[in-house]
Amino acid sequence: SEIQAIMALRASDRILERNLAIIRSNMVLWDRFMERYGDLFEWVRPTAGAIGFVKFKGVLLSSSTSTSTSTSRELGELMAKEASLSMKPAYCFIHNDDININDDDDDD
Repeated sequence: SEIQAIMALRASDRILERNLAIIRSNMVLWDRFMERYGDLFEWVRPTAGAIGFVKFKGVLLSSSTSTSTSTSRELGELMAKEASLSMKPAYCFIHNDDININDDDDDD
């Protein structure tokens, strides 16, 4: 593990720049998403990192299941089922209706 740590430290500038490029790219996508779906969501945009807080504001009708979603828990379940996107409702962390979103590509 010490050798891996040394390797990571030697490559830290490249690793940091790669991660910052991913964050910048994702922020552009999030800004577009929030412009398009601002009627359904509001958010606190990250100012110095990669974590933003999104609030689901209303009712969403699923076109594939014809069911309505009105809570962040229901929205999380719908997104996992229809889009393979993992959304962590705030009840996992605190007691309100915000959600934490992350790309769930690696989750089997």
